Amino acid sequence: MSWVLASGLKMGRLVIAAAVALLVLALVQLPSAAVDVYPEFTPPSVQVQSEALGLSAQEVEQLITVPLEQDLLNGVPFLAHIHSLSMPGLSQIDMTFEPGTDLYTARQMVQERMTQAHALPNVGTPPLMIQPLAATSRVAMISLSSKSVSLIDQSILARWKIRPRLMGVPGVANVSIWGQRDRQLQVQVDPRTLNAKGLTLTKLLETAGNALWVSPLTFVEASTPGTGGFIESPSQRMAVQHMLPITAPGDLANVAVEGTGGLRLGDVATVAEDHQPLIGDAIVDGGAGLVLVLEKFPEANTQEVTQAVEKAMADMAPGLQGITVNTQLYRPATFIEEATHNLGMAAIASLVLLVLVLALVLWSWRALLVSLLGIAVPLVLAAYVLFLFHTTMTSMTMLGLAVAVGAVVEQSVSGVTGLRARIRARGGPASGRAGATAVIAEAMAATRVPLVTATLVSLLVITPMLFLSESVVPFTRAAAAAYALALVLSLVVALTVTPALTVILLGEHERAGAAGPVEGWLQRTGDRLARRSPARRAIPLAALAVLAVLAVALLPRVDLTPSLPVLHERNLLVQLRTPSGTALGETERVTDREAAVLRTLPGVAEVGTHIGRAITADQAVDVNAAELWMTLDRTADEQATIERVRRELAQYPGVRGQVVSYAQQTVDTASRTPSDLTVRLFGIDVATMRAKARELQDMMRGVPGVVGPRVEQQLTQPTVEIQVKLDAARRLGLAPGDVRRDTTTLVSGLTVGSIYEEQKIFDVVVLGKATTRASLPGLEALRLDTPSGKQVPLSQVATVRLVSEPTAIEHNGVARSVDVTAGISGRDPGAVVADLRARVARMAMPLEYHAEVIGSAVDDQALNRRELLYVLAVLLGGVLLLQAATSSWRRAALLTVMIVLACAGGLVTGLAFGTNGSVGFVAGLLAVLGIASHGLLGQVRRYQELESGDGGVDAGNGEVSGAEVVRRGTSERVLPVLLTSLAVAAVFLPPLVLGGAGLELLQPMAVAVLGGLVTYVLTALMVLPALYLLTTAGRGPARPDEPHATGPASAAAAPADGR
Repeated sequence: MSWVLASGLKMGRLVIAAAVALLVLALVQLPSAAVDVYPEFTPPSVQVQSEALGLSAQEVEQLITVPLEQDLLNGVPFLAHIHSLSMPGLSQIDMTFEPGTDLYTARQMVQERMTQAHALPNVGTPPLMIQPLAATSRVAMISLSSKSVSLIDQSILARWKIRPRLMGVPGVANVSIWGQRDRQLQVQVDPRTLNAKGLTLTKLLETAGNALWVSPLTFVEASTPGTGGFIESPSQRMAVQHMLPITAPGDLANVAVEGTGGLRLGDVATVAEDHQPLIGDAIVDGGAGLVLVLEKFPEANTQEVTQAVEKAMADMAPGLQGITVNTQLYRPATFIEEATHNLGMAAIASLVLLVLVLALVLWSWRALLVSLLGIAVPLVLAAYVLFLFHTTMTSMTMLGLAVAVGAVVEQSVSGVTGLRARIRARGGPASGRAGATAVIAEAMAATRVPLVTATLVSLLVITPMLFLSESVVPFTRAAAAAYALALVLSLVVALTVTPALTVILLGEHERAGAAGPVEGWLQRTGDRLARRSPARRAIPLAALAVLAVLAVALLPRVDLTPSLPVLHERNLLVQLRTPSGTALGETERVTDREAAVLRTLPGVAEVGTHIGRAITADQAVDVNAAELWMTLDRTADEQATIERVRRELAQYPGVRGQVVSYAQQTVDTASRTPSDLTVRLFGIDVATMRAKARELQDMMRGVPGVVGPRVEQQLTQPTVEIQVKLDAARRLGLAPGDVRRDTTTLVSGLTVGSIYEEQKIFDVVVLGKATTRASLPGLEALRLDTPSGKQVPLSQVATVRLVSEPTAIEHNGVARSVDVTAGISGRDPGAVVADLRARVARMAMPLEYHAEVIGSAVDDQALNRRELLYVLAVLLGGVLLLQAATSSWRRAALLTVMIVLACAGGLVTGLAFGTNGSVGFVAGLLAVLGIASHGLLGQVRRYQELESGDGGVDAGNGEVSGAEVVRRGTSERVLPVLLTSLAVAAVFLPPLVLGGAGLELLQPMAVAVLGGLVTYVLTALMVLPALYLLTTAGRGPARPDEPHATGPASAAAAPADGR
């Protein structure tokens, strides 16, 4: 380290030039950094979706989910957890991998298993691995509406023109379309009409399939269409191309039915253009429309993606005549722009106040420049290093840099004031630059130990943040990285740049007694305080007692699980749920009515709605769920508007609604924890599982400490169940599969082929007329063909009944599960968990059933043990570092207590202003702790220098006076302590006053910092001097563990550098 100091001073101009060049380069390039609200906080995960329109939840589970889970995906390397959801028409499997697993390696391993998915039953689309998505993936929502263009034509444009163009935008991972109506040519049949014409459904399928070039039906000739070939003459080869004459319903209606002597499809069926059954819809400005939801890749730049998307939509505008396009339905980039603007304004205001404070106190533009560069260089370069490593600048990154501001300011201010004092004491400019260099070299040799030790202590304090729960670490890791980087760079700057700048700017210009008026007043006030403090120990000891009592009394009230603040977003998400089984039309009616009312509320600028889900979307819900995306006016009172919305939602009985922001929803979903205590029962049959779950509930009521056990509610909805009567079907010559296939064709439809038109593909579907599938009696009366040529109603060969089935079936670890949850009260959670596990193990279970005890109490028990060990390790490590710096266990213990007590003011103000539950509050305490560790360690080290005689203090008999040591050391610390506190307060005052988007974390942090600065000043100037004198009374001087100057004579009468 001595070599570093010497080299820095020797090549001072080069060091300064390099620092300034890097600072300028960083300021030029940082504006192009990617900015987002939060870092990527989801673990490595892969999602697989399979669409199966028309299948019930149980059929999806049996035919798709179970084969995928158990035969293909279970057992993928590094897989930590597998969870699946089977719901009507959709199978969704989520695989979460162990922390640290490379996402693309995980996707590769899953894709290798997916190559065998061809063996799955052909009842839906092939399983699709969803693109990797950012934690807050929605980057834009675009609405389309028109009074002149039909929804089918809008869907064609969205599906075949807009979506491919947007998918090509860098950073866009997925585009899902709510309300999409795929164009279909539908052959709508009535079995009675077919029978009257002497036709069967199978004959109609063959005709429709063979009318097309290609058909997926293997029993028709179109399944092997062949190729056109070519004509080859002696000099030319010409390809033969067959043009499909069918492009419209009328064309298909004119196709002759095979073997009927001239009957056309139009004679026996209705051929029309229509769309598929909807799994979701969209409402735009009170009418039907489309909503495109764009999602981004992890780490994609939200602002760049948004700008590129908006440019793409502007480029396509000439081809979208008659369609109203709104790209502002949901635009998170707006919040980021507002937050960036507010942060910039707060930073400018903080910089202005900081300059004013430093200028008034230092009274020298040269010292001001040195101080500002000492503060700006490490903070800016820390952000620049993160930028070079392609780190997205998030609120947590900014929080980490804000936490480092305190320690950086303390290092810079204390360094500059101390070095100025050294130069003045050694004769000022008369000594020349060489003399100033020697003085600064001595001073830096004396300060390097406290500088390095305080930095290590500050870094040690944040290490437990890297070992918290998996849902918290992504946030704390981003803040810790920025904080650690800024501290390390601050140390480097303090050891190299600041000394070099001081030599060049101050070495020949500082004069003895040249203090400014404010500096002189502060120093005189501090001298009076320093003289009185050791003599009047009652006051500081009383202050210590008050601080200790406050700290002990307030610690239990501190929220140990701080939460992220609610963002000041102008976009709000209203989630609605109607009862399970509600029809799409009814959900649309309720949602449309609610949206119309919300549009009339003061402060609401716009409302867009999507209902149900879309293909490859981020929503796995049925048509009874809807989301209303509200945009607020810029001048709206956010909280008042939210309260109005909540009051409005409460007026609709049977409709559940909540108001959140999208970012808040994603964070809550990712960090959601189970109940205190959960017994998860795994099994097969739903009824058996519910019965065993009730047994578990009764058993849990008898466990001491278990409170309110309840069986997890499983939502159900009406489902039509068809069960073939084997005897009746056998007598008619029908197999069960025949009944299912004919019924599903008439009710759900069967794709018999596709038509290819203008680089687009449209399905041709055969299905029953709407009247055949409009009601349960209509379904029972559905006519089925028999081998004898007669038709029979479905009710004759099958039992058709209405049953209640789960709306969705979840698997945890490839098995069905039911949770029995409870709380814990009045007993140690560990004892409760142990007792419960013992009782669960003794319970008899049917074959293939078992139960496991999980829940937050189980996780918290292990986490609390780890956290306690981390805290003890940090405390022990901090004491060891302080002991190594002071060569005294007594002083190390004293410093530890003083550093902790210096944060008491932050606790008081945080609790007084109600910010103690915020992450920003904890960050504020860490900032004060960093200031205190740097300042108080430097103060104790200065006391030790004076005790050892390096400060020129002598009682006249060769022994050092303890009171004089404390008085002199405290007097020298007055200016650094007060100036540091004033400077840090100047930095954090604007965020506290301004507020708004982007400052949600800094406001509670500022409250804690400002309160902590008060107790830091009291601790440094009153409590620590008195206790230091008290703990060293009657003891000889304790030298530091290494010399800090060339000798007592060389440092005679030299004021300390503040350390």
